[in-house]
Amino acid sequence: MKVGMIIILGGMLLLTGCSFQIQRRPEAKSVAVLEEEQELVTTHTVVKGETLWKIAGYPHIYGDPYKWKRIYEANKDILEGPDSLKLGQVLIIPQE
Repeated sequence: MKVGMIIILGGMLLLTGCSFQIQRRPEAKSVAVLEEEQELVTTHTVVKGETLWKIAGYPHIYGDPYKWKRIYEANKDILEGPDSLKLGQVLIIPQE
């Protein structure tokens, strides 16, 4: 294939003018496995004055305080209840 310029336009790749060779690789079938959605998990250490509502509302967490239950469900094993946060406690924050 001859290509000289690579242009990405609206998600489409347009190639013109120089040459290169495209080879199909047999391991390309495994790409689908890599593209499967995986749930990412991070943590948050509780500081004074925080609640699950407040933590869920942080832009770097969910940006939506109404998602506090998601944090609670992921941490039921270490929390006595949704209002039982302790300073220094490390909470698991499952990502969307």
